[in-house]
Amino acid sequence: VQKEEIIAAGLRLIQEEGWPAVGIRSVARAAGCSTQPVISHFPTLEDLRAALWQAANDLQEKRLFDIAPDANFLLQIGVNYVRFALEEPQLFQAIFDSNWNKPTPLSSMLADPALKPVLEAVMQESGLEERQALQAFEILSMFLHGYASLAASGQMEADLEAFQKDLTLLFEALQEKMLFQKR
Repeated sequence: VQKEEIIAAGLRLIQEEGWPAVGIRSVARAAGCSTQPVISHFPTLEDLRAALWQAANDLQEKRLFDIAPDANFLLQIGVNYVRFALEEPQLFQAIFDSNWNKPTPLSSMLADPALKPVLEAVMQESGLEERQALQAFEILSMFLHGYASLAASGQMEADLEAFQKDLTLLFEALQEKMLFQKR
């Protein structure tokens, strides 16, 4: 049994039963094998969980940046983030609420050079300066994560069309307020 097959089986297990179900025996059962192949690829439960967390996060990032060329970049990232939470609530919770791997703090994410292309897209679409784009991104990130977390946990019913309208309204209000302050 290949490593990729074990990871795929582990992801299916998380999707069906949630992060707490992940164990060497349960993943082996999901992969249709004994525990030996799982242990040969992942000597400890921590190794297995780290690989599954990374695979779930990679899938989430892939879906996050699946953006049509003519789409509003920031709006589409937001919709994709919430869509992932709605379509894959167990994976979303495994990534952000499992206490297995602490997500990057917002302050660190905002200081990460990898955010630069996102900020440039925001500046280009909105006319905001970099400092303002960063502030708008921070506010939108908190809104997005709160909305997605509530939806993934079942604490609210989410409607992607209504969410897109809310996100557009928030972005336009932030943009208008920040452009007005710039004058």
